[in-house]
Amino acid sequence: MRPGRVLVFLCALSGCPRPVVPAVAPAARLIAAVDPCSVDLSGWYVHATDPSWRYQGRDDGGTLELSVWRTFDGGAPAFDAGSTVSLTLWRGDGGFAGEVRALGGLPSGQTCPMSFPVRVTRCDDAGLALLAAADGVIGEGCVTPARPRNPAMLEHVLTRADAGGMRFSP
Repeated sequence: MRPGRVLVFLCALSGCPRPVVPAVAPAARLIAAVDPCSVDLSGWYVHATDPSWRYQGRDDGGTLELSVWRTFDGGAPAFDAGSTVSLTLWRGDGGFAGEVRALGGLPSGQTCPMSFPVRVTRCDDAGLALLAAADGVIGEGCVTPARPRNPAMLEHVLTRADAGGMRFSP
């Protein structure tokens, strides 16, 4: 190629529009999903299908403790008598689970402390849904059998007392 032609060719190329490079789009912000069970769940609850069961929750951010009372006259629970049933739920990588502690009666008339598993299946503004063993297994002398049977699991929906219009005070 002759030097004059090369110069004309280079001049022609320099006048060509350069390809437009698209602007880099800003990275989409990742919005972390907020776990509805990570909020403070302290407060009063009633059992959705049997409001004679009432629960007082105390939440420290890692553990939710629910004390349980039952009323038969529709009035306020007898708080001075104390609660004989409690639920302790721990937040962790494996979910939100724990145990129910209660007193169980044996055919002999003896009363024994017992515990059985419970886990939270749903948290929302209206309350909690729990999956708990229908009953515990304990034998005479308050001894847990070496090979206890697997209990049936039941769902219990606890409604926030203020969400359902059932306001009561301790």
